[in-house]
Amino acid sequence: MINLKAQELDTKVLLNSLNQTQNDSIKCQLLKLLFSIESDPVLRFDYNKNREAIALSKQELGLSPTLKNYYTKNLAAVYNNYGVWYSLMGDYNRSIDYYQKSILIKEKDLHDTLSIQNSLMSIAVNYKSTGQVKKALEVIYKSLKISKHYHDVLGEANALNHIAIIYSEMGDDLKAIENCKIALNKISETNDFRRKAEILNNIGVYYYNLNLTDSASRYWKIVLKIFEDNNDRDGLANILSNIGITYKLRGDYKKAEEHYLKGEEIYKTLPDRHNYPILLIDFSELYVLKKDYLNALVKAKKAEQFLQQQGNLFETSKVYFLLYTVYKYNGDSKQSLKYFEKYILLNDSLKSEENHKSAIRSQLKYEYEKRAAADSVTHAKSTEIKNAELAKQSAEIKAKKNQQYGLFGGLALVLVFTGFMYNRFKVTQKQKDIIESQKLIVEQQKFLVEGKQKEILDSIRYAQKIQKAHLVSESMIWKWMLRVNKFDK
Repeated sequence: MINLKAQELDTKVLLNSLNQTQNDSIKCQLLKLLFSIESDPVLRFDYNKNREAIALSKQELGLSPTLKNYYTKNLAAVYNNYGVWYSLMGDYNRSIDYYQKSILIKEKDLHDTLSIQNSLMSIAVNYKSTGQVKKALEVIYKSLKISKHYHDVLGEANALNHIAIIYSEMGDDLKAIENCKIALNKISETNDFRRKAEILNNIGVYYYNLNLTDSASRYWKIVLKIFEDNNDRDGLANILSNIGITYKLRGDYKKAEEHYLKGEEIYKTLPDRHNYPILLIDFSELYVLKKDYLNALVKAKKAEQFLQQQGNLFETSKVYFLLYTVYKYNGDSKQSLKYFEKYILLNDSLKSEENHKSAIRSQLKYEYEKRAAADSVTHAKSTEIKNAELAKQSAEIKAKKNQQYGLFGGLALVLVFTGFMYNRFKVTQKQKDIIESQKLIVEQQKFLVEGKQKEILDSIRYAQKIQKAHLVSESMIWKWMLRVNKFDK
């Protein structure tokens, strides 16, 4: 195999080597390297397709286990790459299909459960983008369980961060902050600056949603410094938009516009402009405040166009409400009513009661299983201690023959007492289980009642504000894949 860093290789040299070699395993490695350093998405797709053809051609051959495993890994990586590709193209259903193909190979053929986490989280992002929150949560909690089992702190943090995103989109920003801070604590000693910045940015968003602007600004300035220190232009474009919001709320429209313009200029140079519509929405809102309704309409319509291509329903809901507002101020009642109806229909779908209950049920299920696992570990340790004590007693009996009958009599009494205590333990444990089950039901009902009351209040206030969720999690997928070559993980 070739052991070279992709960034040190020249594309022409790689292509020349690819044309000259007859070794298919080397071809796969070269295509992988070309894919990782190529910026043209069309060429990247072609490299991936050629690699797929080689890997597929080897599946039915009688290869050695090592070679069979190598080509199977390549095929799993290729399908994962297709998943990324179609997600960025906005074809979420096709993206999910390819991610699931990759997962099936990793689980069934490679027996590599840990490596499926990236694909699982990508599937969850796709489900969330299309409004399928229940499915998204199920996939996220599956990933979280795998991460905890393998003590993968980055995987745990990623799952918790996505759970926080969903809670925020359902209006529970306090719960979102709670999950994010747990995630941040788990990765505090790692060197993953992008993941830290992502979580810090989201905490700022949730504080902003709670009208705690100073707290939001404090977190976003930390994120800005992280991206500046690491020259991350994707991250800079996103965080500049967020900081622009704080200036807008303080009434400093000039500073806000400066930050939006800087962010927009960066977006124009990026191959992935997935979060560009979010900046456009902010820009449009600024123009509304300045009563420049013509420019507000231009930015809002441009955001709508991008969002229609992406299929991002949550952000589409926001732009519908914005267009309703802009057309209303422009005096176009027909268009204003049209977008208000679109907003109501889409928002009702996204914030349905079933989605809220789904989040609560999934969290309760996870907490219950976590407690059950802890109880199992405790019981195992207790059994181990008991066995050790019995072994010690047996050794003492053999060493002291003159006390044999007395010891056997004592042991018999111990066994009778142990049986009695064990019976009492089973009764107590059964009663405890019943109480815990009843407590879980009461807590679940409490969650549901509180959630219902909150939804009623939210529905009253919802038309008075425009949600601001500026999330970098989905936009960073492409960046991470390109820089660290995680497409193959």
